Amino acid sequence: MYHNGSSGGFGKHGKSGDVYYELDFFARFSHERLVPFVGHCMENENERFLIYKQMPHRDLANALYRKATQQNKGLQSLDWITRLKIATGAAEALYYLHHECEPPLVHSCGK
Repeated sequence: MYHNGSSGGFGKHGKSGDVYYELDFFARFSHERLVPFVGHCMENENERFLIYKQMPHRDLANALYRKATQQNKGLQSLDWITRLKIATGAAEALYYLHHECEPPLVHSCGK
């Protein structure tokens, strides 16, 4: 939880090249279909974190394959219209990365 009351997710990076590549990416590019970048923490060489806005269902896989649990009995599987909207949004994000960014970018983690 951030000081303003909002919450977020983070990714830990071991290699300095990875974290600097992503920092450079988020400094130059943004799109409504990409998870918003919030900030970073680099206190030492072994612990580098990038912080992103928390998404409601954590990631795409959880949104698509969610099941009702004991804690959340009301959570239902997604209907096909919702799944189609998610697929269309993911395709728009990939199109942006591959065709509108200069140079074109390949994202290897489509969770």
